[in-house]
Amino acid sequence: MPLTTRSEEATFCQRFPARPSNEPASVVVSRALGTVVVTVHGDLDRSGSPFLAAVLDDLIEGQGNLMIVIDLRHVARVEISTVEAVAQAARKIAGHGGELALSGPGANVREALTATGLAGLILGPAPTPSPSKGNTT
Repeated sequence: MPLTTRSEEATFCQRFPARPSNEPASVVVSRALGTVVVTVHGDLDRSGSPFLAAVLDDLIEGQGNLMIVIDLRHVARVEISTVEAVAQAARKIAGHGGELALSGPGANVREALTATGLAGLILGPAPTPSPSKGNTT
């Protein structure tokens, strides 16, 4: 599904060109303490990765941001095209002396990022599974 953008707080968020409103995936860009936070809502498939790549390219090349965190808490799955877009953005920002990090990926997204060599971009440790209620070991 293609990505759309929305702005929750006009003073803190940046609006990018909107996609059709009937598409559920979206990107919100906000800034806090010198860090740009790109919050993604919805699944990231092949049709949405060019839009995410364009947003990241504008933030890095167009605006010169050197610290970007992509918040993936609201993403259930990603396709390889999105992982490639994130990897390319990480290389671009590193070339300018900056850093791109990933925050809050769920198990499926974390697995895809780890399988493609991007686990080093993930902030914090992997969540530990909670023990089963019936487990008495």
